Amino acid sequence: MVLKNQKVVSESLIHYQHCRYYEINYYFFSRKKFCADYSWKLLEKHIQIPCTGQKSCKALEEFESIVIKLQSNYKARYICCECYEKEGGHLYVRPRRGNNESSYHLEGKYKQDLINSLELINKWVILSNNTQLQLKILNLIVPALQILNSENDTLHNTFIKSSPSLFSIKTIFKLYKININNSNLTPKECLQIGSNLAENLEKSRKEFKNFQLLESPNSLDEYQLALLKPIYSLFEEMVDFKEKSFTFSNIYDSTRTTTHATLRVMFQFELPISIELINDEIISLEKQTYLFGPNQFANKTLIGFQLLISQLLNCRKKENNLIEYSCGFDSDTVNTKIIEQINIRVQCLPPHIVIFEAGGNPNSDEDIFATCEKYIEDLELIEKQPVEIYYDKAIFRQVLKLHQKKSNF
Repeated sequence: MVLKNQKVVSESLIHYQHCRYYEINYYFFSRKKFCADYSWKLLEKHIQIPCTGQKSCKALEEFESIVIKLQSNYKARYICCECYEKEGGHLYVRPRRGNNESSYHLEGKYKQDLINSLELINKWVILSNNTQLQLKILNLIVPALQILNSENDTLHNTFIKSSPSLFSIKTIFKLYKININNSNLTPKECLQIGSNLAENLEKSRKEFKNFQLLESPNSLDEYQLALLKPIYSLFEEMVDFKEKSFTFSNIYDSTRTTTHATLRVMFQFELPISIELINDEIISLEKQTYLFGPNQFANKTLIGFQLLISQLLNCRKKENNLIEYSCGFDSDTVNTKIIEQINIRVQCLPPHIVIFEAGGNPNSDEDIFATCEKYIEDLELIEKQPVEIYYDKAIFRQVLKLHQKKSNF
C-alpha cells in the first residue's frame, strides 16, 4: 500500500463518473490518475470503490480468479459510498480519542453477510430458467455432502480462510445484469408471509372486541388513531399498491404528468330528474353524527337476504323434533335470486360521448383561446352561454387572459 504522503497532491484529479448502482453521476477525488489500492477486478469487470471502504472492511479481498486487485482503472465502474455500504460494504468509522481501532463491531455483520450471500446464490439458482446452469451448480455442491460421512470427512479437516463477500457477489450480479428481484418470492416465502399476516390480524381481532371507539368515532382522525398498527399498516400498503398499479397505462396519469392537460373525450349524462328538483340539503357533521353505521337501504337489503335464504332453505320441523331443510340450490341460484331483488342497472340513460378535436400549440395563447372556444361548437352550446373550464397550472395564465376578453369563459 502506498502512503498518501508519498503522492504529489498537484497530480491529484477530480473525477466525474457514473455510479454503477444508483445510475447517478458523482464527483470524487483521487491522488494521481487513479487509486491502485481501491481498484479491483471482479471476474472480467473493473470497479473502483471509496477509499474509506477499505480501511478496515473485508468486503473486497483477493479470492482466486474471482476477486483480483488491479493496478489500473481501465474502464472501471465507480461505486459511491452510499451504495458501497448499502450493498454489503462497511465504511471506516474513526474511533474516538483514547480508543484503539478495532474491527470487533464488524464481526456480527460479517456473519450475517455470509448468510445473506448464501440466500442470494440460492435465489439466483432457483429463479434461473437455465436448466444446464442449475445442473452444473448442483453437481458442484453435492460433493460437499461428504462432510456428513464421519469416516470420509475430508472437508471437515480443511481450513477455509475466507470466501467472496456479500458485496462482491452483489456487485458481480449487478455488473453482469443478473436481476435478483426481491419481489420474486418463492412459494415457501409467500406461505410464511401469509401465515405471519394472518397471525397478526388474528391478534388484532381479539383486541378489537368491545372497542366502542371504532364503532362510533367522532371523526376520521379519531377512527384512524383507534386502528391497531397491523391493521393500519395493511390498509396503507393496500392503498400504496393500488396507487402504484394505477400509474401504468392510465390515460389520466399520463396526461397529468405532462406539461399541459388536454380534454380528449367527455361523457354527457341525462339525469333521471331535473337538477332543480334535487334538494340542496346540507348535512353538518357534529359530535353526535355517526360516520359509520346502518342506514335504511342497508337494513332493507339485509332483511331481504334473510328472507331469501329462509325461502331457499324451506326449513320444516318433523315429528321427532328434527329439522328438515332443502339442499336443492347452489351459489348460482342465490346469486340469481339476489339480482332479481336488487336493481343493479344504471339509473341514467346511456351517455352521450363527445370526442373533442385536437387543439393547437399548448404554449400559444391564441391556440388555447381557439381550443376553449371550440368547446362551444363541440358541445353545441349557445354563443354567450357560460362555459366552466377546469385546467391545470400550466395554462392558468392563458385562460385568465381569455376570461378578461370574454366573461362567459
